[in-house]
Amino acid sequence: MTENHSARRKSKLCGTHKNPINDDNMQLAEKSRKKILTIKGNTHDGYDVIFKDGRTVHCKTKLEIRKCLAQDNKSLAQDT
Repeated sequence: MTENHSARRKSKLCGTHKNPINDDNMQLAEKSRKKILTIKGNTHDGYDVIFKDGRTVHCKTKLEIRKCLAQDNKSLAQDT
């Protein structure tokens, strides 16, 4: 791995990359993207979804991330 490639990979994993959600080709609704700070992880260990409000949720699959976000959107709609 080249030094430049390693630095880019590290920035993606640390959430310092300009748009970490698009880099992984995640299929998320725009309203969900606005709430997420970053998504870290891999298919083996699962994914940590870090929200801009400070919450962190661990999901095993990308599908589970989308379901979690849909549930979050639904619960926020009921609160209002």
